Amino acid sequence: MSPSLFIFRKETRGALLRPSTWGVLASTTAVLGIVYFLALRDFPSQTLEIAPLFTMCLVMTVPIPVSFFTMSLFPRERTAGTLELLLTAPVTDAEVVTGKFLSALFLSIFALLLTYIALVIHLNLSGQPIQPHLLSLAIGFAGTFLLTAALCSFGTLISLSTHYEAAAGAVTMFFSILTVSMVVESENGTGVAAVSNSVNILNFAHGILDSRPVVTFLSATFFFLFSAVRFLESRRWASVSR
Repeated sequence: MSPSLFIFRKETRGALLRPSTWGVLASTTAVLGIVYFLALRDFPSQTLEIAPLFTMCLVMTVPIPVSFFTMSLFPRERTAGTLELLLTAPVTDAEVVTGKFLSALFLSIFALLLTYIALVIHLNLSGQPIQPHLLSLAIGFAGTFLLTAALCSFGTLISLSTHYEAAAGAVTMFFSILTVSMVVESENGTGVAAVSNSVNILNFAHGILDSRPVVTFLSATFFFLFSAVRFLESRRWASVSR
């Protein structure tokens, strides 16, 4: 097993054993359910497009799991006194960052997948079949996945650069909300056109495939992970020099 996968399994297993993790999973589903059912009231049933509306609500809940699951990636290691051991272990900086990032991404995506419970409940109560919406929902979720990956990579970098979980969570939450607001504004036709078009993943749920948000979020993910590896590398050298 590669070191990245070992770190991923260790982080994920530890998170799933903490009650707070399940609290966040439940909270994310509850918030999505509230936002979704409130949004349903603003759209006439005859013009309602399920996939774009649900995808927009899903995007609005992304900051919750991302902030929680990234904020403790490295501060908890510092608190437990295991970060120095990790830095002197026979693993590369890229493997450490990748393993931590994949764990946060997996847990965040798991939290978002659970929110589809609200959609299933709505479709069952309204008597609408779910089959016609499956492709649009899947494509919309693919766009949400790209957004989540980019925000998790940012959260990983912030977690590495601070000693405090609360500070990491607050900065990641602020940046995530700012990014999500740009995505929502792009759907509503507001904001700077060039910026809006580059982050409008909600078009995916309308069946419009645009490469610009794909390139934007993949580039952001790579940039933040690369920066995290370089930051950890500098810390490793500082540790060795002492």
